[in-house]
Amino acid sequence: MEEFKNIELDDSKSEYLYIQLYRIIKRKIIDNELKPNSKLPSVRKFSEILNINKTTIVKAYKMLEDGNYIYKKVGSGTYIYDISTNEEYIDSKYIEYSRNKINLGSGIPSEELFPVEDFKESINYVLDKYKGKAFGYQDSKGDESLRKMIFKIFIKEKMDITTNQIQIISGAQQGIDLVSKALLNAGDFVMTESPTYTGAIAIFKSRGCQFTTINIDYSGIDFEEFERKVIQYRPKLFFTMPNFQNPTGYTYSEEEKLKVLELSKKYSFYIVEDDYSSELNFSNIKIKTLKELDKNERVIYIKSFSKIFLPGLRLGYLIVPEVLEKKISSAKHSTDIYTSGLIQKTFEVFLKDEKWAKQFDLIYEMFKQKYYIATDVFKNHLPDNVKLNKPNGGVNFWLELNENVDTNKLYDYLLKKNIIIAPGNVFYLNNKKSNSIRISVASVEKDKLREYLIVFCDSLKNYLQNERETKKIQVL
Repeated sequence: MEEFKNIELDDSKSEYLYIQLYRIIKRKIIDNELKPNSKLPSVRKFSEILNINKTTIVKAYKMLEDGNYIYKKVGSGTYIYDISTNEEYIDSKYIEYSRNKINLGSGIPSEELFPVEDFKESINYVLDKYKGKAFGYQDSKGDESLRKMIFKIFIKEKMDITTNQIQIISGAQQGIDLVSKALLNAGDFVMTESPTYTGAIAIFKSRGCQFTTINIDYSGIDFEEFERKVIQYRPKLFFTMPNFQNPTGYTYSEEEKLKVLELSKKYSFYIVEDDYSSELNFSNIKIKTLKELDKNERVIYIKSFSKIFLPGLRLGYLIVPEVLEKKISSAKHSTDIYTSGLIQKTFEVFLKDEKWAKQFDLIYEMFKQKYYIATDVFKNHLPDNVKLNKPNGGVNFWLELNENVDTNKLYDYLLKKNIIIAPGNVFYLNNKKSNSIRISVASVEKDKLREYLIVFCDSLKNYLQNERETKKIQVL
């Protein structure tokens, strides 16, 4: 507890004590003074150490938990989260690092795509029409008129559901959290793809869950192994991104999707489908979500608008089986009561005025051009011993290197050359060693993408050549 005794809070400052404490602990985590998975003092013990009110500790811990800097183990205590494996933290750090750098690590769209003027027009309309009511309390399930608009535009022709099954959320991360709160208890097993979105793993860990994983690569998943693990571990949930999976870019065939649904019904587990970017399909092959194919109410569908609208708005929706509506709504209420009413009303206007159609066409065309630039550069400039499987859509490319390559060393090498990538280990449970890297085209401006990707490919080639030469010398 010695590392906490030197914390000094100043009650003469205008900043609340809990915010001061939050900032101090957050900085210690970022600076690695507090090690990943180490335990924080209990609220009672910490209040004694600092001689402050317990409420101050509770509020600071809540802010840290909301930011994915700490997590709670039911019945055990509060622990430091390994932020080096948190993809949202990585995205934010990549943005912070990316000034004057080639940013191929972040999945956040470049600012040139943000509909600032159209959004400003919509928000002014809402403020003029609703005035103070725009800031009032909302239904935990979400604004009814927005849910109806989402149903009409995104769902009506695809799924046999009602608007009551739509739950408005503050981004995909919250959607996963709500499902976890509603359905999981300490000790429950969760199955995930491996590699996968580690923000989901962090949430499942916070519920005290255990994990079983199924490997996913260019050939998909092994369904015999999948069924064996389901029988052995009896998971309550299977978390999946079946279309343009993050980070591999793999898309399940319809036959594979139906097989997952069949096993879900047979062994009574729910499927949490994170629809990461299925609308960014650049092939001639029509793809469906698992929810579109679901006839037995086994799929909990999560959709965020972060990648195709304004990431900072933190807006999305869940589609839940009817039997889970009340549980999910209750979890939402206990988390943050409701998503911002002003943001909901503004997005509804944005959809109603058909600004959305214009924005989506812009996003789709821009990402499509980026996709074809990337595939062309990779075809002509990637080193011969680097394996790439074209994903046919989305914003990510998964590159598999020789198994002896340490991608963390590669990351450090490229960073010195002002190139940022995402090393594969950050997408695995427990930061498992990986010889793959994820390249995202989301954050780079289209006009600079070809040049930047060629620089990356040349730098990668040089690194691999240097590694081979070094090993030859060591053998001699």
